[in-house]
Amino acid sequence: MDNLIAYLISVAAGITVTVLAKPAWLLISGLAQMIFTDLPRISGKWIAKFTEPTETGSHEGMEETINLKQLGRLVWGEGAIADTRHRVFKYRGAILRNILHGTYRLKGRKAPAGTGTFQLQIAGDDNSMEGWCLWYDQDTNDIEASSYEWTKE
Repeated sequence: MDNLIAYLISVAAGITVTVLAKPAWLLISGLAQMIFTDLPRISGKWIAKFTEPTETGSHEGMEETINLKQLGRLVWGEGAIADTRHRVFKYRGAILRNILHGTYRLKGRKAPAGTGTFQLQIAGDDNSMEGWCLWYDQDTNDIEASSYEWTKE
């Protein structure tokens, strides 16, 4: 019985270390780099522009207000699209070199619709980012993509 308990504790410790190792490394290395290097600082309020397909098959320009927080290389926040559906998204990401990559999910929803990923190149002045986003769209029931342009307010 003691061997089983020791084994279960070892497995649980191994899983915990594995799950926490990458975020811990990103946090520690990011904090060190913020002190000693020019890690981009992207926390704050952003306006993101992209195109989204409509139910009729055309595309319309969309605008989202996103509030980001940053701790080292880790980035997270919330964004709201000012449309009739009043959608709010949760953002999570990490900075690697001058690229922000991450995911977003419609707040309060577990289904695949409303989930996506993005990669943005951070400008040298930290006031704009450009790249692409990719998501599963419930209106078209397909995977969609758009250019993604962020401007800091």
